[in-house]
This record gives sequence, structure tokens and C-alpha cells, in this order.
Amino acid sequence: MDATSNLSLPFIVAAQAQKHVTHNEALRALDAVVQLAVLDRDLAAPPGSPAEGARYIVGESPAGAWTGHAGSVAAFQDGAWAFYAPEEGWRAWVAGEGRLYVWTGGAWSLLPFACPDGAALTDENGNAQLAFHTAADAVNHLAVANAPAGTAPQLSAAGPHSNIDLHLTPKGTGTIRTTGPLAVSSPTYPPLSSERTTGSTNTALSPHRLLATTSGDMADGFGAILGFSIRDNAGVVNEGIATIRALRSGADNSGRLQLTTLNAGSEVVAHDLAPTGSNYFPNIGTTASAANAVLNSASTPVNELLRSTSSRRYKSDIEDLEVRYAENVLKLRPVWYRSAIASDRQDWSHYGLIAEEVAEIDPRLVHWGYRDEDWEVAQSKSRCEVPQMRTGAQLVPDGVAYERLTVLLLSIVKRQHARIEVLSAKLDERVLAEQ
Repeated sequence: MDATSNLSLPFIVAAQAQKHVTHNEALRALDAVVQLAVLDRDLAAPPGSPAEGARYIVGESPAGAWTGHAGSVAAFQDGAWAFYAPEEGWRAWVAGEGRLYVWTGGAWSLLPFACPDGAALTDENGNAQLAFHTAADAVNHLAVANAPAGTAPQLSAAGPHSNIDLHLTPKGTGTIRTTGPLAVSSPTYPPLSSERTTGSTNTALSPHRLLATTSGDMADGFGAILGFSIRDNAGVVNEGIATIRALRSGADNSGRLQLTTLNAGSEVVAHDLAPTGSNYFPNIGTTASAANAVLNSASTPVNELLRSTSSRRYKSDIEDLEVRYAENVLKLRPVWYRSAIASDRQDWSHYGLIAEEVAEIDPRLVHWGYRDEDWEVAQSKSRCEVPQMRTGAQLVPDGVAYERLTVLLLSIVKRQHARIEVLSAKLDERVLAEQ
């Protein structure tokens, strides 16, 4: 052999003349390919004024002095170009790109990060920080992409398949956490999906989707929607069967809360909570046989919704009503008035009773509650403002229980009807006697 096996460095043979020439040729080769770092890797023609020792990877379709040396390492040595054909596994640092490439036998490629199953990146103390494991027949993989200024690095699923899930899985009962704000967005699909992967398929999945609009001007109706969906036994997801919506309502940073349902594909607003705290049921049903509903203004918190009942099972000590209680209704003063409530029509007049006057005659004929000034705003542990009753607040007449007047009026009508029947009978007897 007159040269080395890998780099083809010439040997100095016995009794060779001018041994320094052979030695210097080997040194030049070592200087060119050992600790290989080139200036560029895709030039097709040599630069005009290369520096002594400058190295390049010859690009595709080379021309000029580089013709026929595509992919080779070209080194400018002693005023001329020397070419070194790479062997598989040669690595070269490309200074113009700041990247490390490897010759794979047919092309220069970015050096992939590869390690045997179970290998890991460690800290300065040798503790594993990031472990890599190889799965059988692995095709899809994790991609980490750099990003231009003004955007963010990207962690994504990659591979030959068109649809690949990206799983972040804690160990045991651990939780995936973020210490900063978490923004979830998607140009095509609702961005946040949470599904239970075990248990009965007939059990509702919740929550399923959360969508916050982030584009366009923030106008009334702008907000966040928490939607619920159910996957049926056939694997079909019934989207948005119900939603909870937090919506902007006014330029003064006011908001409203809506509960909606889906009825045969059409969305229905079932409950609307206004910025003032007023409750609306825009699609509430009606019936001719239901019990009355009552808002209890004396409850804490105020305005508990109750169902007014009339069944015997809710009563005790039942007996006939005494006439003297019924006749109290005749002491009441009917009045004509205009409403001072802003939500009432101001061009109308009304008829009714005064709760305070009714309470003086019979306190059972009014609903009792607290005045607005009997409440104060308190801060809860969750930083939510909640009403709190002031010390010394007293119940006052709040509304007339008009439904209770019916019983008293019925008692009076029945008594008068009985008297009319008696008088009518006497009148009939007198008529007959005169005949």
C-alpha cells in the first residue's frame, strides 16, 4: 500500500527521494479535511479571490475549475484548488449557515440528532432531563421549529401521516401546568378539546370545546364560549348541544352571561344574565295549569325563585276562613298611579294597591323583603363582588300578594250570594202572598 485506507494520505516509502514532498502532500490533505469547516456549500463556481486554505463544499452542476467535483470538498492550497471526495460519515461545519452537515453517501444533509433507545440529555450533574425512546415501526415524530422575529418557536407533531395527534401526558395523577398565560387558537377548528378516554360511551363528555374570538374589532357580542358536546356510540361527536357564553355588553367593560341549548340543530337562548344582574328567560314555556312562581325578596341572597303551592300536603290546621278576616279586603284602598320604574312604560297609568297600606290592615297580604339600601357590596375570597346585608336591616312591605286577595274576595262573594238567596226567597214568598 502506498496510501492510507481512509484519507488516502501518501506513505513515504523506503529510499524515496524528496521525502518532504510526500510528507507535505499528506499534511495539506490533513489540513483540508481534519476538523472540517467550510465557508459555503452550494456555490457552483469557485470564488474570484479565495484566501489561502479556504474550503468549500462544491454545489450541484459546478463550473469552471470545479467542474466534475460536485459534493467534493474544495480547498485552495498553494494557489490552486485541491479536491477531496467525502466518505460516508464525514461531517462539515458550514460557517455561512451556522449548521453541521453530514455526507450520507449521496448528499450533504443536516446532521440529525439520533441516539440509542433510552439515551437522554443530562444536566451538569448527569441527571436525565430529556429522554428519547424508540418505538417499533415508529414513523411519526416530534418537530421543534425555530421562528422568525415576532413569532414563537413551534412544537408540533410531524411525519408522513396527514392527521397526527400531539399528546402531553403527565405521570400518574400529575398535572400539565403552565406558569404563564395560555393562549389556544386555531384558524379552522375550535381550539380546545377535552375528552374522557375511559368509561361508558353513554356518559357526557365535559367540557368539550372552548373558543375565544381574537380577531377583528371587539364589539358587543364579542366574548368566550364554552360549548359541550357528546360522542355517541357510533363515534359521531354531536357538537355544541349546549353552551355557556360570556359576552361583552357595552363599551364600559360590562358583560352578560348566556346559557344556550341546541334544539334539532337550532340554537336557543334559555337564560340571559344581564350586566345589571337581571335575569331573563327569553324562551320560557307557557302552560295553563302550572303553579305560580314567586321571587322571594327576603331571601339571602336576595330573590330566591320559589314555586307557589296549594296542595293539602303543604298545609296543616285547615279550617274555614272567618268572615272578619275576609272583610279586611274591603278596607283596602284601590289607587291609580304611574310607575317610577325605568323599565316600565312611562306613557301608561296603572291600578293597584300600596303594600305599606295593605300591611297595616293585614300583614299576611304582602310580600316582605329588604330595601336596596339594606345591602352593601362585599369582596369574596374569589375577588367577586357579592351583596351582603347591612347590620340592623329590617324587613319591610315589598309587594302585594294579589293572589291571596282572591280567597278573601271569594269568601265575601259566597256570603253575599247566600244573603241574596235568602232575600230572594223572602221576596218570592211575599209575591205569592199578595197574589
